[in-house]
Amino acid sequence: MGCHGCSAITCLTAQNSQGVTGIHAPPASFLETQLEALKNDLAPRAIKVGMLGTRELAEVVGKLLKDLHSQKDQRKVWVVVDPVMISTSGSKLLDDDAIDAMIEHVFPYAAAVGGRQEERHARRTGGGGGRRGGGHGSGRPAGPPCRAAAPSARARL
Repeated sequence: MGCHGCSAITCLTAQNSQGVTGIHAPPASFLETQLEALKNDLAPRAIKVGMLGTRELAEVVGKLLKDLHSQKDQRKVWVVVDPVMISTSGSKLLDDDAIDAMIEHVFPYAAAVGGRQEERHARRTGGGGGRRGGGHGSGRPAGPPCRAAAPSARARL
């Protein structure tokens, strides 16, 4: 197919068929090390962002996306964001302040944003818990919207 898949681990989960029993987010500096190693080896053509877990991890990914976006001599890098925030068993997988960081630092570079209905609701309402600012509770994300959304999410973003 002419491509090479790479990954950077942003969170580890301990889980079984009943649910998530533990989450470990590596230090942001380790994620930076992973991303730098990949970037120095292979120029990305597409990036899929999933579970980021913490504000710091979202900021690291946002910085990478910003750097890639600002390199005009490079080919366009397609970014798909599937913000894994809630497990299928209902466990919360993302710190509250990480949602704001994803909206501010990651979403502006996304060509598409997906997610399950519960996650789209959490993005619209700020994940519950009385958070404010940046369009939370207004029914739309803060900052510039992405250019596309998964068909099932399009009407709800």
